[in-house]
Amino acid sequence: MHPNKANFIEGLSLLLSAWPVLRTAVREEWGGHESAEKAEWLVRALTEHFDERGHKLEQEELEDILLDVMAREFNVLLEDQSERTLADQMIVLFRQSVKGQVELLNKLRAASNISLSNYSQNIEKIEDSSGDDDPDDIIE
Repeated sequence: MHPNKANFIEGLSLLLSAWPVLRTAVREEWGGHESAEKAEWLVRALTEHFDERGHKLEQEELEDILLDVMAREFNVLLEDQSERTLADQMIVLFRQSVKGQVELLNKLRAASNISLSNYSQNIEKIEDSSGDDDPDDIIE
């Protein structure tokens, strides 16, 4: 696989995993037990769509795809217009990836690392405080 395509797929995956509505839909299994697989499928489907349409792909087309997938696969009707921002970012990512540029990808990587770092720190805090629990306070 060409490095530019690998970068695009990585960036697309990071964009989608950072999209709050999709993240919530997967976590809460709004698309059923296979919600995580549906999110992974979305990355592959969008990658194929970019492979087929490339620079001819318009933002509105991507918005429609996102709205349709969220409605059909996760039973979510978007009203926050976040699909617009996401579609725009996908197009920027594609254009940069084609040129071998990684500015947006690096920002997405950094944002992902910050999120994981915050998550890890919160888990550590929870684990540290759990040692002081009174056995009678534990819910079984």
